[in-house]
Amino acid sequence: MFIIYNISLLSAIALTWSLDVNPAATPADTSFTASDFHALGRKYDIRYCFPEAGHSASRPVLRGRVREQSLASGFQLTLSDVQVLSPYESRSAGASDLFICSVLEGQLDFSVGHQSFALQPGMALSLCLKQAQPVTVYHRAEQHLRTLTLACPQRLPDNSPLSQLLEQLTASDTPQLWRLSPALHQQLNEQPSRSSLDTADRLVLEGLALQLLGQHGQQQAQQPLTVNKKLSPAESSRLHALHAQIIAAPEAPYELATLAQQTAMSGSSMRSKFRDLFGEPLFDFIRRQRLTKAHALLASGHAIEHTAYICGYRHASNFTTAFKRQFGYSPGSLLRQT
Repeated sequence: MFIIYNISLLSAIALTWSLDVNPAATPADTSFTASDFHALGRKYDIRYCFPEAGHSASRPVLRGRVREQSLASGFQLTLSDVQVLSPYESRSAGASDLFICSVLEGQLDFSVGHQSFALQPGMALSLCLKQAQPVTVYHRAEQHLRTLTLACPQRLPDNSPLSQLLEQLTASDTPQLWRLSPALHQQLNEQPSRSSLDTADRLVLEGLALQLLGQHGQQQAQQPLTVNKKLSPAESSRLHALHAQIIAAPEAPYELATLAQQTAMSGSSMRSKFRDLFGEPLFDFIRRQRLTKAHALLASGHAIEHTAYICGYRHASNFTTAFKRQFGYSPGSLLRQT
């Protein structure tokens, strides 16, 4: 793994860390334990939680390689190619005007305030990081995870041609989930994982970073009413209202017939259009929002039965099964780590 000195907090969110190791002497693939992550957390004020590995600080959590590149444009680009051996999560309150995380393989689950986002291959999440609104990232076990992240420094150089574009991209501080174009997704997948880069490699990475910024700008300009040409403005508006309602109250007893009536569509049409618009089936989204809320409650010390009830689950056993399927560990494991 290519280990970087003096790494930024933003890159640490994206699975990158700083250790007192000579990069040239580090093997291509390196294993890291809960102890390694906790050392990073103390240095950068990041909270890590290892529900399954907590009983053994020497147990490997992750294996692979990460490459960080400071670009001439002033942005920081990080390519990660790792195997997640044990589930874990990171919570940080770093700050950045713009942070883009794209997933090439595997899945990452982000929690930003009251919203949650599931990043699957070919998807990207753009957000403004604020110290007052911590970001939590859930890493599922037994998966090969490949990501590319792009972080804006606190300030671009005064003469940077990207200053105007960055001002446009950060006009809204609402997180945005979007899809990479097939061509860009393929180009990102083809990037080599070697640690030593020549001038041509660095130019290619610079170009990919600019493409990522450009596509984010295009997606932002198209949101939200032209995401799906099959939707009328009125339909899109009603579905966005439903989406916001679920985020605000995921525990409510949602039923297909009632929601169809609320959005003035048939049940099948509403489910199809919701998935097309937001990239996720309606009831999968409801379940994920409930479990994200449950995770926050458990992390603050609430009992399992109480958490299950107030998050819309009638039976704690059903809640436990759904929670473990979502996060890769049981509610009891999380409570023991709290």
